[in-house]
Amino acid sequence: MTDPPVEIMLSNISSELLRVLSGNDDDELFRTLREKADAIGQNKKKLLELEDWLMNMISQASAKGSSFGKILYPEISQYARNIKSNVDMGNWNHYNIYKGAQCQSGMPIVGIKTNNINECIVDDSLNNVVDYKTSGSSPENIAMQINNKIARFQNLFIKFARKANKDFQITPVHESASNDLCVYGRIWCESEIQINEHNILIEGDYSNSKGKIAQVRNIENMPCICLFPGQMVAIKGNAIQDDFSFRYMASNIYTGIPAERPLLHRPKETSLMYGGENVHIMVVRSLLITENGDKVDFNGVFKKIKDEAPHLVIFMGPFVSARIISFQSQNFKELGDLISIYYKFIEEINTLSLHSNTKNTKFVLISHSYDLCSTHPLPQPPLNSKSTALANLITSDNLIYLPNPGYLRVNEVIIGITSCDPITSISRNMVCRPEDKALNLICQQLLQQRSFFPNYPSSKLPSEYAIEVNKLRHLEFPSQYLPHLYLFSSNYKKDPFVEIVSERCFVSVFSQSQDSWSDSKTCSVASIFILPPKIVDDNNEETSLLLSDRLIVEAGLFVK
Repeated sequence: MTDPPVEIMLSNISSELLRVLSGNDDDELFRTLREKADAIGQNKKKLLELEDWLMNMISQASAKGSSFGKILYPEISQYARNIKSNVDMGNWNHYNIYKGAQCQSGMPIVGIKTNNINECIVDDSLNNVVDYKTSGSSPENIAMQINNKIARFQNLFIKFARKANKDFQITPVHESASNDLCVYGRIWCESEIQINEHNILIEGDYSNSKGKIAQVRNIENMPCICLFPGQMVAIKGNAIQDDFSFRYMASNIYTGIPAERPLLHRPKETSLMYGGENVHIMVVRSLLITENGDKVDFNGVFKKIKDEAPHLVIFMGPFVSARIISFQSQNFKELGDLISIYYKFIEEINTLSLHSNTKNTKFVLISHSYDLCSTHPLPQPPLNSKSTALANLITSDNLIYLPNPGYLRVNEVIIGITSCDPITSISRNMVCRPEDKALNLICQQLLQQRSFFPNYPSSKLPSEYAIEVNKLRHLEFPSQYLPHLYLFSSNYKKDPFVEIVSERCFVSVFSQSQDSWSDSKTCSVASIFILPPKIVDDNNEETSLLLSDRLIVEAGLFVK
């Protein structure tokens, strides 16, 4: 008999027991044990029941001199100890969130079982947010930046229209009353009230429209629409002017810039990066301190990372949230006590990166707008930028600090990441139909508005996140690289979710709701598996990326 593995986990106990039991078919106890081992799966309760039954049977069989006890006792006693140790430490509960069409048969492979980790490319060169000095957000400055954004998107819309062979002659807002014209601008709403079908305004730029506004009507007759303050739109219809107002009777509203279908440019070369196996990405909710001041135990998460060795692990903030920490708390007398928590966590990641299983894994840290250690509004420079307390911390070469929002290229897939919630603030102040398609329509607007935060800057209503208006363009997706996969956390839904828009994938990896900030015994992760592209007849011609067909998303919850 070979020695058992050093660590027995829920993920391997069933197969390891079956290995030990192979070749013992003539004993009823062996057959019963084999059935029980086969039924374990990821079920903690069944595992504990098996352990109790197993030790009882070994004791009885050994007393009787049965081969069951003689053959298995030395090895199974070690299994039992490892089972008990594993269960005491906590338990992972996993459930599937999404499976693409190409993934319906078979199971994804965790990183440690793949042979392609050295060929997998993880590139962070798409990021260009570096440390900067924040400036004041005067009304004049906000107005100027809004004007620049309107002008920029108007030019993008004109280019799109020409490429699509559509003749849109843009007329300045409020210029003349006539039929069948097109105006471009920003959705706006007077006063600090909720937007509705009857109070929607369009604001033009200063260069052409002198910042004028006009009412937009006929929204109630549009069966599919998603409008919110800050949104860039083109409105086609008739302009009407009377003694009371200037308004547009909209016949059509073009919200943002439609995205082209994502393409796979070099299928053969890309396929070699995968070697016929999937890529494994793990995203970790990395709240280190609860609202009660309790430290969160990440040992279960670190063990999972060592056991599975993903190609890429993303730790998503807030790590220590300024919103939930009371500096008067008896647990934290000084700011340095809190900064030391960052230091310790990063040191643990450094140690993790040196483990034999994970020495080729890439680790990524992305902060949150609420993070205590980051003094910047959105867009946030990386957590180790020179203005933070972590600037001089020496870290592993495998550790990447991303700005927020940030971007990665994993093989051919471009990933856009923010630790903030881009969905909920839009959903709270919008006109959207049909209501059951609201989430998909919001994700569509993130894509067509080219930003995780298309409703910023807010000129009236208070904003959830502070932004640096002079860096507004850095909140937009890279102009030459629209992401294929969008990762964020949202409390729009209690559970993680996936939405597919124009062959692009929007994934909320976990909730950032306030309720989830008080539990120090629960850790959330999401596992994302990307299968290799299918190559037909050794073809290397440009083809569809089809990421949504190749994607698997699983959620994991560790309960101690």
